[in-house]
Amino acid sequence: MYMERVSVTDRANVIIDQLRERHGDLIFHQSDCCDGSLPRVLQGRGSGFSLEIPLGLRFMAISRLPTDDELVNVRPIET
Repeated sequence: MYMERVSVTDRANVIIDQLRERHGDLIFHQSDCCDGSLPRVLQGRGSGFSLEIPLGLRFMAISRLPTDDELVNVRPIET
């Protein structure tokens, strides 16, 4: 069984589906600079504001590096 590279909660999936219905394809951008670690959701021309903000919501990223034992089970990148 593979360890997923990215996972989301059921609640986040509902919001992602709503945003996709309204805006089409989405891009999640994770900054490593001045604006903190909150991901932004962009589409089309890539506005400076995340698409979920008008809903009164904000996505949060929680991450960790896999251990050496887990690393061998991380799902391969699909092309």
